[in-house]
Amino acid sequence: MNVKKNLAIVILSLMTVATVATPASALVKPNSFYDAVAWTWEYNAPATSTYNCLAYALGYTDRWMWAWGASNPTSSQVNYYMDLVGGYRNVGYGTPINNPLIISYGSSSAVVHFSKVTGSGITTAKWGELERMKSYSLNPYNPGGGYGPAVTTYY
Repeated sequence: MNVKKNLAIVILSLMTVATVATPASALVKPNSFYDAVAWTWEYNAPATSTYNCLAYALGYTDRWMWAWGASNPTSSQVNYYMDLVGGYRNVGYGTPINNPLIISYGSSSAVVHFSKVTGSGITTAKWGELERMKSYSLNPYNPGGGYGPAVTTYY
């Protein structure tokens, strides 16, 4: 009897862990939405409106940061801001540099998104008020997916 009881407890415990550990259950939108945004993505943290992509890229998860109001800045404006807030130097995307830290996305006339480089060829970014996602590329976003291609790399 004790063996059956213990086995039942183990099975229920494993089922609970499997259910809790399934990140898809935490997604706000269906997988097809995220697939349209990026060709590589993996759930990293829950949705919240507390912080955004720029704040996360700069190391903050307790504030929303966007110095340009409702506008999307030019890459020149972002370059100035990044130097001001952290002394980040910039190079055009695709220029080989060692240890990039942050990448901007969109276009040179309208930067719309940022990611933090968290490993070799790996980026992590907060997707607006949605989840924080990990991507296995420095340029993971699909054309027409909302974020655009990589514009500038900061180190």
